[in-house]
Amino acid sequence: MNENDKKLAERLDALGKGGLSARSKVSRLRLLYDHVDGALRRSSWQEVLDALNADGFEMTMATFKSAMQRIRKERERTAAEEGERKNSMSEAFANGFFKSTTK
Repeated sequence: MNENDKKLAERLDALGKGGLSARSKVSRLRLLYDHVDGALRRSSWQEVLDALNADGFEMTMATFKSAMQRIRKERERTAAEEGERKNSMSEAFANGFFKSTTK
């Protein structure tokens, strides 16, 4: 995370408590997702969007909501795939697929 994103993350974390970079807007949102999501839990969508736009995101509310929904779905899909992989490995061990070679 670059220094600009770190500063924005701090401002987002502070919400509810008292120039766009080379990366795309959605790419930056992915990096800042946990901070943005946390800020959304503590304050309004408009306050969070205002903080992002003050840092150069220049997004409409519709674009912001759409991007957040897309990132959430990506993260859910990744988590589900990780869970499936872990279940497959557990089944392989349970079925004796991986046998110890030591005696």
